[in-house]
Amino acid sequence: MKVAALFTWTAVVAALPRGKYLVELSLPGPQDYNPNQSLWPQRALRVIGSFESGYTEATFREEAIKQCKAEHACSTVIGYLQERSSVVEGSPYPVWFAWLIGGAKATDKDFHHAKGTDSSFVYTINE
Repeated sequence: MKVAALFTWTAVVAALPRGKYLVELSLPGPQDYNPNQSLWPQRALRVIGSFESGYTEATFREEAIKQCKAEHACSTVIGYLQERSSVVEGSPYPVWFAWLIGGAKATDKDFHHAKGTDSSFVYTINE
């Protein structure tokens, strides 16, 4: 009886999900990156966005990482500030975007510089 109880407890502990560990991918030059076609649209899980006034750079980064960690299939998140966006109600105002990306760990070759983009950040799984 005690052996069965111990086995059940061990199985439950082993089944608990472990936290996802994301590390920042350091990209050279100005931080004005967007995902390449190697990531978008094929590996894009979803995108989140908010007017710039809703977040600071630090709080949007924190939210983007939180969203990726909560999304089981997310392996990479790229966030950036877009100067103008036709996506968010045709906004002439800056908009924060974060792409949640699935699949293999992203590398520096998965991103490119993009005009009108600023304050980009990339976090990917630590394998």
